[in-house]
Amino acid sequence: MKKLNEILSNCTIKAYGFQALKDYAENSNRYRRKEIVSSLSPAIMAEMGIMKYYAPVLPRGMVFNTSEDLFNADLDVNKLIVQWEDKEEDKEEIIVSRHNGTIEILKVMYPNATVFTGNINPEDIEDKFVIGTLPPHLIQYASAYQAVTINNFDYCKDGDLKGKELQERLHISSPISVLVFQEQDKTVKFDTIAKITEEERKEITKIIDKIYDRNKNKIEKYLKYRKILDASYVELDAYTKNPLFVSDVIEKINSVYKLTGREEPFKEIGEILKTETLKARNYVTSHKIEPEILELYENWKNNGDKSDGIGGINFILEYFQGVIKDEEIELLSRYISEKKCN
Repeated sequence: MKKLNEILSNCTIKAYGFQALKDYAENSNRYRRKEIVSSLSPAIMAEMGIMKYYAPVLPRGMVFNTSEDLFNADLDVNKLIVQWEDKEEDKEEIIVSRHNGTIEILKVMYPNATVFTGNINPEDIEDKFVIGTLPPHLIQYASAYQAVTINNFDYCKDGDLKGKELQERLHISSPISVLVFQEQDKTVKFDTIAKITEEERKEITKIIDKIYDRNKNKIEKYLKYRKILDASYVELDAYTKNPLFVSDVIEKINSVYKLTGREEPFKEIGEILKTETLKARNYVTSHKIEPEILELYENWKNNGDKSDGIGGINFILEYFQGVIKDEEIELLSRYISEKKCN
């Protein structure tokens, strides 16, 4: 598992979170590749546009006051990938919070939700919609997670905060999901020019089929949003070179009408389309694994280029560790020659 001190030695660190972590990052190698390390909530990182970073594994109850404390602890780190999600209506709802005032507000929003106020286990939230407060290592088990935070919260002062003041300070983020990868020092890499017989190709395709089937629902959801986004796309803006969508065109029409003193003719539909387009765009741009698995599946299923197919396996093994299970890697190594690499 990758260590925080390893990143310190080999990378330029941009840190987010508590002060000791920021001070620690000042000692990082300034002449190597840049990496982001954060102790902040993944939802907050996503709101800043940061969807991939390293999160230190902070032992429960331990406090790090100085950069030296962090260096001596030599913490493990997980690689996090944050994805925007939407709330699926059929998912069971779970509220996780120890703050009574927050629970009262969330119960109004989600009257059928089960409330957890103490310790929580992965099986309590697996494949469920969770709203409240969760650490990254637990968020990964939820189908979607909606973070709830209180601005400038101090438990000594705000433990009994409720009512209007709480509502004014309560921040409810958009739903996300989190993928947690425990990066290994060494990864398997298959030879892209390896010789493969027809029978071996069939066996490899069976393994790829299993990987696809395991992620089929997520891939279908990704394709749904990509279809919406493709249908919404108009062209590149001639001046900004940014993509223009149907919602942007409607917004421009409304703006012209407004400038001439008339009522905006498509205000309501424009707002709806803008919201839906943004949702689809966020989903498609933040979900990186599904298109890689889909491309890999289609390559092997359609008897595509062998080198591209093996290259696709290598890409997933390197950047999305855990998507292909250890036993599947072992099976693949029976049919494709491999080499270990750092």
